[in-house]
Amino acid sequence: MNLEQVAERFDNRTGYNLVAYGPVGLPVFRMTTIGFCLNKKELDPIEEFVLRGVAAGIESVGQIAGLLGLEKSVIESCLSELIRTECIRVPFAQSIRRRKIELTPKGKLIADAQEQFSPLEQTVVFWVDGLTRKPRFYPFESLLKPRELKAEGIPEVRAFPARPPELHEIDIKDVIEVVRLDTGRAETPRQLLQITSIERRDRVFLDAVALAYRAETGGEVQVDFAIDGRLSREHGKAFDRANGVEKTKLFRGLLERIGPLSIAEVIGDDLLKQVEKESKQQNNSKGLQQAAKRARERISNARIEAAKSSTTESMLESQNEDHAARDELRDLEHKIASMRVRPLAVYEHATLLEDVMKTASERLLIISPWIRKAVVNSTFTEALKSTLQRGVRVYIGYGLGAKGERENKWDAEARQDLEEIAQSYNHFFLKRTGDTHAKVLVKDHDFFVITSFNWLSFKGDPHRTFREEWGTLVSIPKIVDDFFDKIVKRFD
Repeated sequence: MNLEQVAERFDNRTGYNLVAYGPVGLPVFRMTTIGFCLNKKELDPIEEFVLRGVAAGIESVGQIAGLLGLEKSVIESCLSELIRTECIRVPFAQSIRRRKIELTPKGKLIADAQEQFSPLEQTVVFWVDGLTRKPRFYPFESLLKPRELKAEGIPEVRAFPARPPELHEIDIKDVIEVVRLDTGRAETPRQLLQITSIERRDRVFLDAVALAYRAETGGEVQVDFAIDGRLSREHGKAFDRANGVEKTKLFRGLLERIGPLSIAEVIGDDLLKQVEKESKQQNNSKGLQQAAKRARERISNARIEAAKSSTTESMLESQNEDHAARDELRDLEHKIASMRVRPLAVYEHATLLEDVMKTASERLLIISPWIRKAVVNSTFTEALKSTLQRGVRVYIGYGLGAKGERENKWDAEARQDLEEIAQSYNHFFLKRTGDTHAKVLVKDHDFFVITSFNWLSFKGDPHRTFREEWGTLVSIPKIVDDFFDKIVKRFD
């Protein structure tokens, strides 16, 4: 499940709009500690039979040797070890012949369990979540080191509090459960009793998707996190308790209330009047999107109920509800897609860009302030070449501020890749405008999009902050052509 699919799946919160999403690294502390354990050890077969024999009333070395058919020297060696480990004792008596072998309390327990325990100290490694502050088990492949996070261009979420956990904050019961899950066994040969010291604390990060919601009334902002395609309310609640939105630079931009983007300054008043006229004549797009949100919520609830079902009847009922909600959602999405003027959900942008690269047949225009390597990668450039080889005229406008501003080495390489392609195709027009505030996408005569979404830099910047993303899609051919004729003049 990719980022866009995760965002669409959880765009189902009643009374809230999903306004931003993106990959993040959630804070985790890798704890290297020293623990006090009891080591379970299977008994040696001879020791087991000796203990059982003594428990059954056999009292002398000769009797035990006779019963087992072994030399007395072998039994005496075994008894010496059992005396050393305090499993048996030989009470003092005046006559050596009257001395009897007895089990100690420890020996009785071991004879019953057929196991013995020895204390030892060992290194215990586990993870503590930086938001919930609890030991948790996370698969190794889900965790990223700080340098790996930076290389991927994924922003990090800070821990609350920022410091690593102290020894007195760690519940040994949680650690035992984490160790059990890590080993993959219900029982382990070593029983952890206590963490005695912390040797190292290393920061790592859990790969997750942050989902930012704004209340339709009042403007309250909520941030939740999806891990492995599942919403983790535990992390969302912990982040909320810590006032994470206000305290984290990554999300602070969400506190600025931004309404739907005004497209007037991009398309002009004349085209705007035509768009507004068409918009008034069609179905209520907001109502359809709210209905789609409710359908997604029904699907989510049906999945939860199916997982909790204890009978075949309740399972079938949940599955029927899931199918009915899916059918309703498909119908609503078809109605929304057929609208000639409609809002574009935040998670639709990346998928739409990918689609137009594959399906454009005559012309494609993209305007985006910045170029990031994470977007303009080998997959993108191969798709671009394929588009150009179909004879499609491609226009890409970029740049905001001074030349080279906010451009690192990797992003410069991405720009240079585009420049090389432009030299090979005379119908590819790449231009740095230097004042590209607008974010525009035009496909053939089909549609154009005016948005706050950065088409060529929406990921790959670890310093990128979350902001509301709004877009408007217009698919009225005459207006699309008029707008294209206006915007393409910037490439002269």
